Amino acid sequence: MILMAYLSYMLAELFSLSGVLTVFLCGVVMSHYTWHNVTEKSTLTTKHAFATFSIIAELFIFLYVGMDALDIEK
Repeated sequence: MILMAYLSYMLAELFSLSGVLTVFLCGVVMSHYTWHNVTEKSTLTTKHAFATFSIIAELFIFLYVGMDALDIEK
């Protein structure tokens, strides 16, 4: 499922379209078709994967903001 979002973004870049909009639309389409057709184990694995990605992204953002706040040269 994660690969589908990446492929839709790459397709948008190929045709010079909005990548954010295509990933959003891909998510809407996938929520109607994909989520109900995968096994319960795959659903649980996907939820854990997105939770992990969310924590890593949040960690990176707070680390970046903290390092920028401590930059004395500014």
